[in-house]
Amino acid sequence: MSRLNSYRELEHLREQLREQRQSITTTVTVCGDTGCLASQSQAVIDAVREELSRRGLEQSVRLCVTGCHGFCEQGPVMVIEPGNVFYCHVSPEDAFEIVYQTVMKGELVECLLYTDPTSGEKIRTEAEVPFYRAQDRQILSQNRMVD
Repeated sequence: MSRLNSYRELEHLREQLREQRQSITTTVTVCGDTGCLASQSQAVIDAVREELSRRGLEQSVRLCVTGCHGFCEQGPVMVIEPGNVFYCHVSPEDAFEIVYQTVMKGELVECLLYTDPTSGEKIRTEAEVPFYRAQDRQILSQNRMVD
């Protein structure tokens, strides 16, 4: 980014950024921290980015790489907004289906949902996952919203 030399330039930049943000309808958040990186999250990120580009969705979908979501055992993990859809054990091969089914059609990719080991139930949102439900995440509660 070039240096801003006046208040007018700052206002112009602010308006540009506001317009860009308003055009975003979906946010795909992928953990990019140590545990998920060891489970190939960078390859997932690259595959999702490529699929979004192939479908011309770069302006309406924000791909956000964040720090740890906390559930490393299930990594790579992904959360898609709107809907707080929680996918785990995501692989690069899942990128096509995630973008087509969830981002474009608003449908779930059932095989990527977390399965509760006690009940066998498929869990749709991060908030419903027992691992997170019992936690009071005061410091890291917003980490998936910050890239």
